[in-house]
Amino acid sequence: MRDTLISDLNYYKSFIELQNQLLLESHDRLNNNQIPNDNISNVHHRLFFKKLEIFIASFGQGATIEQLRLKLNNLFDNFHQEWLDDACKLRVKGGLIDQYNLNSYCYMIWFLSISILLGIEKKHIDLLTKTIEDAKIEDELILFLISALNGKEYLNKKETTYRPFKKLVKNNIRDLKKMDLKKYLKSWYQGTKLMTWHHYNPANGKYFYFGKWSFEASAIVAILNIDDNSFKEQENYPHELVLEYRKRNSR
Repeated sequence: MRDTLISDLNYYKSFIELQNQLLLESHDRLNNNQIPNDNISNVHHRLFFKKLEIFIASFGQGATIEQLRLKLNNLFDNFHQEWLDDACKLRVKGGLIDQYNLNSYCYMIWFLSISILLGIEKKHIDLLTKTIEDAKIEDELILFLISALNGKEYLNKKETTYRPFKKLVKNNIRDLKKMDLKKYLKSWYQGTKLMTWHHYNPANGKYFYFGKWSFEASAIVAILNIDDNSFKEQENYPHELVLEYRKRNSR
């Protein structure tokens, strides 16, 4: 068990079983044309959320790196369909804009970060790149992370505005030091108040909580090769994934 907030060893087992059952029910409803047309893309997008939450729960439960890598590969199934603009983009008066809504933004940041830390195949890098570029996303943190995967340089960038992520890019992200990451992690959970998952709690008797991990902090530490000894024990920091990244890239 990696998640120190969980005292019930059966919690994650029950959570994952329930979420997998809900996934099957949603797929059945989609296949049997039981979803209104104007809600189909939203249902597909929520399927991605649920699959990523199961992945994160598996990490907290203690799945091995190889098990996690297999689960990560499965997250790319139907990925493009699950990230259609009308489901994931921010809607303002006048229509959609080329920016992910808050929760979708968070899940994309996590997904990119996990992909960097565990490593993914080129076809999956290409799929992520196409999805982000086709959506005309110019957010600087997303572009920094996708660049770490595809090696491309993006010149047109827009400022990250969502908390807590904007703390990572208030200056040049490549100039971040270990003290910056230490401060970021210390206030990270407090900064996620507007996220849907912020108040999920394993003690409330409902299976909503899937873990609270700052995967983006680990990805940035790995990319910039920052010394994390002074904060590696922080409970929201998935240090083990940084070790895996370094092990894989030292060969």
